[in-house]
Amino acid sequence: MIKTSTLLSHLLFSLSLLATPLLAENWKSSIPPFDPGNQPPLAPTQLSYAVSWNGTLRAGSLHFQFGKKDKRYPSMYISQVQGGSTGAAALLFPYKCSLSSYTQKGNYKPAISIAYENDRKKSTTTTNRYKSSGVQHAESKTELRTNKKKQQSHQFPYANTHGAISAMLNIRGKAFQQGDVYNLCIHPFSSPYYANITVLGREVHRGRPAIKLDVRLRKIDLKTNQLKTYKKLRKATLWITDDDQRIPLELRTKVFIGDVRVVLSSQKSL
Repeated sequence: MIKTSTLLSHLLFSLSLLATPLLAENWKSSIPPFDPGNQPPLAPTQLSYAVSWNGTLRAGSLHFQFGKKDKRYPSMYISQVQGGSTGAAALLFPYKCSLSSYTQKGNYKPAISIAYENDRKKSTTTTNRYKSSGVQHAESKTELRTNKKKQQSHQFPYANTHGAISAMLNIRGKAFQQGDVYNLCIHPFSSPYYANITVLGREVHRGRPAIKLDVRLRKIDLKTNQLKTYKKLRKATLWITDDDQRIPLELRTKVFIGDVRVVLSSQKSL
């Protein structure tokens, strides 16, 4: 089963490779400040997705809850994700994951995200805190067979950085005119990335008016700040609804394990 860092990033972004390297100082100057745009806030919503290989073999599911209410955090917009492998894939690759995201209401600036994932071999907890000084990353892995723990951490000193959910909430507010390109720096899990989102056009997809997007992603080297190709990702296309909500409808991507598709299966208000 695809790891959390790949699976959730796939759903939030349509990923492929860039052909030309950028210097470390160039990518930072290409990223605009946080701007949620003029779209209405995403109402409390639950979205469920089916994950498959080649559009036929059911491999997993993802369930998103946006705008969860919690009286303890009145200034936060809270989102949660749960998912994992299903069916035959669960027998071969048992896998579960979850993510809790806290962003500021109004501008959706990220505050903290906490992710958990469990497979046959290990359990992993990833915590990212988004501060004015940059991203504080901490990761803890426990081998289930030996109960041996391994911890690691790093500081990514770039404040204009999104988490997985904050990137999704911010990008939905863009104008999305054909040919527009939007750049983001994201640190969703254990690594930072530079993303380019290009509007390919508008069409009807799965019976709904949709915006077709291409998003290209590269890793950011923590030591040099330079961009590197992301070899696990080859080609992808993402459709989002062309309405006030602008939610992902379907993602088709070719990755190192083959053709992976993530398709919206249900949507309801919370």
